[in-house]
Amino acid sequence: MALRICSLSSGSSGNCIYVASDTTRILIDAGIPSARIEKCLRVLGGAADNLSILVTHAHSDHVSNLAAFSKKTGAQVYAHHLSETDVKKRGSFALTAFGKEAFNVGDIAVTPFSLPHDAPCVGFTLRSGRHAVSVLTDLGEASAAVIREISSSDVVLIEANHDEDLLRGGPYPHYLKQRVLSRQGHLSNEACAQACAQIVKGRVKQIMLGHLSRENNSPERAFSCVAARLKQEGLVEGRDVSLEVAPSFHMSGLYEVI
Repeated sequence: MALRICSLSSGSSGNCIYVASDTTRILIDAGIPSARIEKCLRVLGGAADNLSILVTHAHSDHVSNLAAFSKKTGAQVYAHHLSETDVKKRGSFALTAFGKEAFNVGDIAVTPFSLPHDAPCVGFTLRSGRHAVSVLTDLGEASAAVIREISSSDVVLIEANHDEDLLRGGPYPHYLKQRVLSRQGHLSNEACAQACAQIVKGRVKQIMLGHLSRENNSPERAFSCVAARLKQEGLVEGRDVSLEVAPSFHMSGLYEVI
């Protein structure tokens, strides 16, 4: 049974990830305008109906358009119970709260896992048949438990938020730099590279680098940092593992695992 993943948008200005099996379609977050989501869905060959939305956390770049889109399309929203109150502040829509246990959305089994961030936040592993994809966009540290969770996936979208040198010398005020650099903040290129070097020892063959900062990173820096670390591990990008940076303002490639 096929499983597909495409980043519709991934970055500090808005996030929305598409995952689908042959019969079930899911969006992870809805932090971009409805018109953009609908346009992307048409490119992917479907209308904006019969969708479910999984929420990672309640920060605006992930839920800014959640209420409008779910109201327009009738999409069922799923959010962690620790985020439920803040997510509901976005408007009136059907919401199902989940905890740490796995649950099903159609024929896709969803496993949430906690991520260290300055708001209650989860990543997701989605399985259909013998295939799996994982999405984790906001985290200050990739723990051993997180590495174990995502190493059995075929495709992983993981945060490569910032270059530490750019961040430290950049325009952010001191308190914000400290927040981003903290364990409750965001994953740097180097920390992401270390995580990628571990997960490719498992099943992972496709890595998408997501949630890049506009001010403190670039696609070229993120890609080269991770690719260099993989090379240190004796792995060749494009042969042993494929690497892509998920764009901030348009769609990534569509990856199908069959």
